[in-house]
Amino acid sequence: RTWRCSHSPLAWLACPRGSSLNSWTPQARCSASPARCRLPCSTSPLAGESFRDTRQLLYHVGRSTGHRIPAVGADGYAEYPLSLSLMHLELVSSRDRSALLAVATATGLFSEADAEGLLGGVLDALAADRLSDGSAAVACRLSQFGPVCGWTYLAPDDHADGVWNLWWLGVEPTAHGSGAAAALLHHAESHALAHGARLMIVETSSLDSTARARRFYSREGYAAIGQVPEFYGPGDDKVIFFRRLGPA
Repeated sequence: RTWRCSHSPLAWLACPRGSSLNSWTPQARCSASPARCRLPCSTSPLAGESFRDTRQLLYHVGRSTGHRIPAVGADGYAEYPLSLSLMHLELVSSRDRSALLAVATATGLFSEADAEGLLGGVLDALAADRLSDGSAAVACRLSQFGPVCGWTYLAPDDHADGVWNLWWLGVEPTAHGSGAAAALLHHAESHALAHGARLMIVETSSLDSTARARRFYSREGYAAIGQVPEFYGPGDDKVIFFRRLGPA
């Protein structure tokens, strides 16, 4: 049998439309075939897709949302019912400021002083509503009441219609491989799309320390379209990634 997705993004969906940046905790569960899932959405990455079995369906659920789904049996059915409290994404709050800066420092990309000076200023400006309309910072927790393990900040470009910049996406090393980065990126893309984005731009370093990030963006469909030699310093080029999100 083949199950076809006819809803957005999955046929078995509870979706708070128009609330892409509200706090949400997706729940996935499978007690029969096909899988029944509750997921957040504001786009339709799987609409119209066909899946051979629940194994393939669950794989694509995990791929589209950045969540890991437990193994399913050889027959394509879940080996045990899924009842998972998955990642929790929410707008950052002022009470998380120290934790957010600690995540930035833990990535190894910033000293404490640099994190405070660069990202701390962004968080303060967001809290004071001094940034462009639509600008947002979102935090990720591996469970609803767990500590912040990553966060992202994005904003529309003031000089190009429909172009958005993902200025920061960082996940602490202990959460690498958890899917947190993908969840944050997909959430950022959905938010930008909901605000009329055509393109998303990401700038990163050419250093070996950011090789993991460059591979991540390539895997997520971003193309490296330019490199500015020694932009950040001797031997440290700026690498520019881009992805088309909406209609040209």
